[in-house]
Amino acid sequence: SLADPDRVNAVLGDAGFIDIALEGVEAPMWFGTDAHDAGAFVGELGVVKFLLSDLSDSARAEAEAALRATIAAHETAAGVFYESAAWLVTARRSQPAAGASGAGALR
Repeated sequence: SLADPDRVNAVLGDAGFIDIALEGVEAPMWFGTDAHDAGAFVGELGVVKFLLSDLSDSARAEAEAALRATIAAHETAAGVFYESAAWLVTARRSQPAAGASGAGALR
């Protein structure tokens, strides 16, 4: 998983990158203006549709109710927010790509 810094280092290192650095970034992620807006957005996400697709009607209704409840629990006056985190990854190639002649060579 690319959530693992050692895995990111290995993948980029194997691809010829050096000076690999990962910086953790945390910030609230906005999902909508209110619970209704956020629920409409989340309900259209492919992963949510996929996860609900094979459930029985009763299990789907239970999952949707749980989703609405967690969305409502994260509603603030400024909107619906969840904590989020990501890696900010920087690296550079150890050698220029074949055919590249320096900065600006990529098109």
